[in-house]
Amino acid sequence: MLPKPKRSAGGRFPHSSEAQIQDAICRYLSIKRIPHSITDASRCWTRVGKVGRSRVAPGWPDITACVPVKFKIGENLWNYPWAGLFLAIEVKAKNGQVRKVQRLRLDELKRAGAIVIVARSVEDVMRVIP
Repeated sequence: MLPKPKRSAGGRFPHSSEAQIQDAICRYLSIKRIPHSITDASRCWTRVGKVGRSRVAPGWPDITACVPVKFKIGENLWNYPWAGLFLAIEVKAKNGQVRKVQRLRLDELKRAGAIVIVARSVEDVMRVIP
């Protein structure tokens, strides 16, 4: 389904960067036809074209999505197009740490009913959203 990372000369997989993990997760969500967006809090521009302050809420997750709601009753699969579950994914490299502001935001989203994942690989997302 997803391309496997290339092996290094030693036969081991190299450590993936956050950007590579995020890319793989977005490809997986696209394959699953789950609408999603990447949060880019790195830069924004003012009306006059100067670099300004980011308007993204502090600690907002790297990827947000809306997972369609489907129920199977007997042999029938029921799709509810007016309902969806909010998915929040914070992407971290193998040794990356979730900052306090991120943890607070993820906890807030979870209390509001969101599916929250701290993903260190695409497999972390695949376990929750098969």
